[in-house]
Amino acid sequence: MGAILIVVLVLVLVIVKPFGRPSGDVTNGTAIPASNPVDNGQTAADPLLASNLDEGEAAPEYDNIADKLADADYNVGSLAAEDMAQVTDLKINTSLPADWMNILLLGTDERTLSESARTDAMLICSINRNTGEVKLSSIMRDLAIEYTDIGEYNGTYRINAANYFGGPNLAMRTVNENFGMNIQHYVLVNFFGFQKIAQRVGGVEIDITEAEKDKINKMIVQQAKFAYREGIDESDQENVYLETYGENTHLNGRQTLAYARIRKLTGGDAMRTERQRIVLEKLLQKVKKLDAIQLAALAKDMIDQVKTNLPFEDLFTIAMQVCGNGIGDVKSMRLPVSGTYKEEVRNDQSMLYDCDFQANTRELYNFIYES
Repeated sequence: MGAILIVVLVLVLVIVKPFGRPSGDVTNGTAIPASNPVDNGQTAADPLLASNLDEGEAAPEYDNIADKLADADYNVGSLAAEDMAQVTDLKINTSLPADWMNILLLGTDERTLSESARTDAMLICSINRNTGEVKLSSIMRDLAIEYTDIGEYNGTYRINAANYFGGPNLAMRTVNENFGMNIQHYVLVNFFGFQKIAQRVGGVEIDITEAEKDKINKMIVQQAKFAYREGIDESDQENVYLETYGENTHLNGRQTLAYARIRKLTGGDAMRTERQRIVLEKLLQKVKKLDAIQLAALAKDMIDQVKTNLPFEDLFTIAMQVCGNGIGDVKSMRLPVSGTYKEEVRNDQSMLYDCDFQANTRELYNFIYES
C-alpha cells in the first residue's frame, strides 16, 4: 500500500483510480482490428499475430555499451548485480531546509521491474512538509555526466544511465552530487506499470498536435510489441488508435505513455520533459477524486508496479497531508535551464555537454525554496 500511496500523492509517473473504467468513460478512437500488431494479451498465442509482431525488425549491432545506451529503442538488458556499482554514500547535502522533502522519481524503460535500467524520466518531486505543496523538477535524459567510479564502465554517458549502472542509489547520488540535493528516497515505475496506472485513472485530456497524434499511433504499436515479446498481460489496455487531435484530446493509458515518450519531434528532449510534466500534473489532479477506500483498493492492486525505499509511515503521512490539504497547481521546471549547456555531438554521441551545474543548482534552489 505504501508504494502506491507515494505514487498517488506525488504522482510522478503514477496515479490511479480504482480498477475498472469509470462509468460514462468515452474512448477517443476506433477499435484496432485483430490482425493489427497491437495485442491485448488475450490473443498473443495466435501464431499469425506473433509473426506480424516480429515482421521486418532486426536488432542493430553495436560494438560498445555507450552506443547501446544511446539508442533509446534498443533493449540493452540489465546488468547482473555483481556488475553494478555499489553505492553506499549518497552524497547528501545536509544544509538544505528540512521543511521540504525531495524524492527522486524514476520512470524506467525496462520491460520488467529490475534494478538495472535506463530512466526515460527522472524528476525531483519536492513536497512541503507543512503545506503539502508539490513541485516537480524534470531532468533532461541527454545531460552528459562523467562517471568515474563505476568500474570497467567508467566514461561519459547520459544521466539516464545512472540507474542502469548502479540502480536508484547511483541515480540519487548523481543528482545529489551535480545539483547539491539531499535526496535519499526514490519511487520507481517501469515502462508498463505507467500505462497500467494511467489507464486505471481513466486517462488524461491533453492538447495534442497532428504530428503528436501520428507519433502516438506508431508508438502504441511498438509498446504492444515489447509487451508481447516479454509475455506481459495487457488485457486491461484499450486497443485503439488515436483518431483525433487538438485541445483536450482524451488519451487512454497506452496513448498516455506514448505521448510521454515522444522525443523525435520539434523540441527534442526539452519538449519531451515538458510532455512528461504535463502528464504528471494532469494525473496528479485525479487524486482529488480518490478517497481513503479507493486508495487502499488501488494500493492492493498496484503494489507490484512500483518500487520505493520510503518507509510506510512516511508514505502514509505524506500522502494524507498532500491529499488533505488539497492539490492546487503544481509548479514545475526543467533542468538544465536554457543557456547553461552545449548541445553537441562528441565521439559520435549527441548529448548536453559542459553543463554549468552551479548555475543550475542556484536555479533549482530558488525554485524549490524561494518561489
